[in-house]
Amino acid sequence: MKHVSILTFDLEFWYNSDFIKRHLPRNCDNLDDMVLDSTNQLLILLRKNKTKATFFVLGSLAEKYPEIIVQIAKDGHEIASHGYSHKVISKLTPVEFESEIKKSVKILNDIVGKKPIGFRAPIFSLNNDTKWAIRILKKYGFRYDSSVFPSRTQPFLGGDVSSTVYPLSEEDVFLADAKGRFLELPLAVYEGIPGLKIPIAGGFYFRLFPFPILERMISYRNP
Repeated sequence: MKHVSILTFDLEFWYNSDFIKRHLPRNCDNLDDMVLDSTNQLLILLRKNKTKATFFVLGSLAEKYPEIIVQIAKDGHEIASHGYSHKVISKLTPVEFESEIKKSVKILNDIVGKKPIGFRAPIFSLNNDTKWAIRILKKYGFRYDSSVFPSRTQPFLGGDVSSTVYPLSEEDVFLADAKGRFLELPLAVYEGIPGLKIPIAGGFYFRLFPFPILERMISYRNP
């Protein structure tokens, strides 16, 4: 099957992940977040290769560095939402999640003059336990999500779902809704081994696989 791939980046602080934060001091404010230098290097690389991407931007990061968000948009990349504080959906109530979404949308809209239409949950935490979040996303004008791993692999447990874009069901995030208009853009997986889907997206897996193996799996999706 020929896949159409979309290049995306989660723009967040390197210490946002719970995997890392548990080993750090409680106050991370004094840590070097390295956002500006690393993002500028990435933008230079994208310009050099004449490539456009979607940046799922954390609201608190955009609040701290609005200038880099302006530059990303100026370069022609899509600005999407990654929430505000990087809290996983399961640790938020619907009221708290809506507050985070409302805040994130306002920040991004104020910076680039355009509301985001795409969302990615922190730690890919949209699943059937947190599917109530879909209605809130729709309420704030979002048109697609990109949080579902079409694989039952740790640490981001997904489901046996299509690895291509599908209209997301509010009743089961791993099922398509033929009448739905809210889309799911699932994360990339390698399907070169029959009956097995190996995740190849997300920072965790980029750190896990040796580069030659990762490169080969990505090439399989983009022959």
